[in-house]
Amino acid sequence: MKNYKGSRFLIDAIDRRLGSVEKELKFDKIMIIVGILCAVIPSVLMPVVTEKAPKLSILLLIIAMFGVVLIITMTKEYINDLRRSKTDKNQ
Repeated sequence: MKNYKGSRFLIDAIDRRLGSVEKELKFDKIMIIVGILCAVIPSVLMPVVTEKAPKLSILLLIIAMFGVVLIITMTKEYINDLRRSKTDKNQ
């Protein structure tokens, strides 16, 4: 995922708008929480919905996978921002 330019382009554009590293860290935390919610809520609803609406369960599965990818991507970004904030404080 490190070489994927589409996600880096979007993350870098958001980081430029936020301005400071503290705001970027706060945004990363919020997006990690959103990713957790996107992964957990559909996973809980999927067994209930599967029997009555199988097509909806497929959508819930896609949302859950998006949540997992969001968690991984934003955790990596959070770690990079933490490193950058530590180097900025040392200078």
